[in-house]
Amino acid sequence: MTSNIEKKYKSIYQDMEFERKELFKALSEKLKIETVLYPGSNIHITPSFYFQHVIYVDIADNAAGFFADRDGVAGLIQKNKVYKQAPYFRFIHQDFTRPLPFKECAFDLLLALFAGGITKACNKYIKKGGFVLTNNHQNDAVDAANDHTLIPVALIAKQKGKYAFLEIDEYYFSELMQGGSGKMLKNSPRGGLKYIENETFFLFQKTAE
Repeated sequence: MTSNIEKKYKSIYQDMEFERKELFKALSEKLKIETVLYPGSNIHITPSFYFQHVIYVDIADNAAGFFADRDGVAGLIQKNKVYKQAPYFRFIHQDFTRPLPFKECAFDLLLALFAGGITKACNKYIKKGGFVLTNNHQNDAVDAANDHTLIPVALIAKQKGKYAFLEIDEYYFSELMQGGSGKMLKNSPRGGLKYIENETFFLFQKTAE
């Protein structure tokens, strides 16, 4: 029997093909990442399928309700995880611009995807040598590029159906930050909307604390 947790996740991410599983798979295979911080996550638990330790932060009540069913969330992660260890996840129901309840420099990866202002507010929680991944929603890549503790190390985009880590071309990098990732949704033949997996992601590395 499909749980309510699975139904909610399916309706928002699987049905719209919005999981971005291949992106997180590529990151897990390319980079040594143990701990992940995901502010503005809503109920997008796909990172937990590839990373054993993920902290989710969101102010939305629907996200709090979703994570309140801890057994249901754990069961969905257990079904989809690719690593051997038991998954660890935690949800924090608050505005991520307020101080979070853990030490600075605690995480290997910051996901700065759709909330805006994530890099400015949460870069301090990333270890030296850790990474920030953004699709530049609401100028997060611009914020990262202007942060003296971060350097751009790669663009990540789909090539021949797979995510590839591309070397930084300064002009192209600048143009992408100006223009963003373009249209992200289209009408699905089955009705409703479907995610267009054509985003370019920006990967930064933290070089100083």
